[in-house]
Amino acid sequence: ALDARPAPELHRAGGGHHRSTARARGGPQPRRALAAAGEGVGASGGGEAGVLVPLFALRGADGWGIGEIGDLGGFCRWLASAGHHFLQLLPINEISAAERSPYAALSAFALDPIYLSLGAVEDFAAAGGEAALPPPERAALETLRSHPGIDYRAVRAAKERALELAFARFLRTEWRTDSRRAQDLRRFTDDAGGWLASYALFRSCHAAYGGRSWRAWDLGLRERRPDRLAAAQS
Repeated sequence: ALDARPAPELHRAGGGHHRSTARARGGPQPRRALAAAGEGVGASGGGEAGVLVPLFALRGADGWGIGEIGDLGGFCRWLASAGHHFLQLLPINEISAAERSPYAALSAFALDPIYLSLGAVEDFAAAGGEAALPPPERAALETLRSHPGIDYRAVRAAKERALELAFARFLRTEWRTDSRRAQDLRRFTDDAGGWLASYALFRSCHAAYGGRSWRAWDLGLRERRPDRLAAAQS
């Protein structure tokens, strides 16, 4: 749910707050809040309106060539100002590098890091943000932003490099000093222990086998033999 506080003016079509290309724009604060799914439906005896969209289509001007989680706030405010109460997204679970369909997920739990808004990642900003990227990578980022479509492989490569910089900074300044944020990460991994460790191992093996299906892996891994799993984890 989004708490969109009242504001003096409503969304105005043609006022620069939305574009036909479906790129999200911030726009003014709406008069009504976007309700949580199911909350107040039919309370006034009338119908409720909303939209169903793929997150990848909500490309903001500062994004990395794809719609991102950080674009949702502005889009929801626009929806609320236009009288809509609901937003439903197509699945945003992680898909493999060769996939494009949001329904071909690798996991029922893991969200796809391709949708991360890097500007909101604390460690990426602390590591220098986009300015810390080498010139060729900054040029590639500008190409992604101007591309009329979505180059999934290039977007993934750019974000993986940025996340490597961010995680290196996290390891150096947080994990090795056992900071509060490091403790938060430990709690998260403990809480997600039912799926996270196995999924991390699966993703590592998936990458080691060049993204091929698990059916093409070593027999010992396919059958989850303890000795082969232990070797893969080492």
